[in-house]
Amino acid sequence: MKHLVQGAEKTEKIDLLISLTSLDSEDMRSAMVDHFCRNMKRSDSALINNVKEPNLSRDIKKINEVAGKLERLKEMDWVKYKEYKNKAALYDAALLKGVIC
Repeated sequence: MKHLVQGAEKTEKIDLLISLTSLDSEDMRSAMVDHFCRNMKRSDSALINNVKEPNLSRDIKKINEVAGKLERLKEMDWVKYKEYKNKAALYDAALLKGVIC
């Protein structure tokens, strides 16, 4: 599944996702930034940044997988947060009604 949108991402987000992988090529980083942040086609960003298009596609897949894992973590945290907020609201309501002293 694609979690990143071509031309719609911030450079900081792409850099953070890359930092969570073993990717270390500056040319590959630049190609990904061009693709995700500057709306460049894969083939064009690969050509301009002197990387092979299949390698760019492979690495785009890697950071999409990392982005997906981060999304799942955020969803899990959101569920816990909502449960906590609901319990806190119930407790506050009980306090207001005088059920809990």
